[in-house]
Amino acid sequence: MKCILAYEEIDFSRPYASPCCHIMPDDPAMNIKNITNLNKLLDSEVYSFIRENMDQDKKDPICNVCWNEESRGIISDRVLENHIREKRNTVELRSLKIALDYTCNMMCRICTPMLSSKWGSSNLADTSLKNYEDYSVKYPKYDIKNIIENSDLSK
Repeated sequence: MKCILAYEEIDFSRPYASPCCHIMPDDPAMNIKNITNLNKLLDSEVYSFIRENMDQDKKDPICNVCWNEESRGIISDRVLENHIREKRNTVELRSLKIALDYTCNMMCRICTPMLSSKWGSSNLADTSLKNYEDYSVKYPKYDIKNIIENSDLSK
């Protein structure tokens, strides 16, 4: 099954670009420090490879979070987004998620210390989360203003 996010979304909830918050690409070109504008990101190797695998009905390992949830009978973000968004096969930026800061006064059960300052400062994090070390990465603040200013968002 395809994922609409690989066709139309850029997620900057961490200091790199990806189709969703679950994907952590190894490609240095996707690191925010190396991105100058948004226009070519959807045509990048990471996005193209994911779409190519989906077109061939291959389960790309980079999407394991969704595949694992679906194998356990959980509605994944992929299934949810495919359900609520209009069906398209065109590659066009329609959704841009940007995390400007990780300051948050909530401890949502679906979140992690790297995306919530409240979770990060809590003593519960190391006792409540499996593999706490994997979630305790602190991302530096980054300036996305320059990237947006260099992008043509008129399409």
